[in-house]
Amino acid sequence: MEYLLERRRALDGFVPQRRARAVALPPPPASLFTEFLSGSGDREVATTMVIVRLLRYLMNDPRSAS
Repeated sequence: MEYLLERRRALDGFVPQRRARAVALPPPPASLFTEFLSGSGDREVATTMVIVRLLRYLMNDPRSAS
């Protein structure tokens, strides 16, 4: 029990706290979503394909590069 209490004191308490904050990314442009908002007409599209395409567009957005 002493060991556990010592470790808790070394870690600044029983509940871990986040000390570093992430920098917020700017929101992607609305034009990136036009393809997805317009629909696919009468064709069915797999959700996996849509997610992969959306992630690709988001990753290629030059404003999100750090």
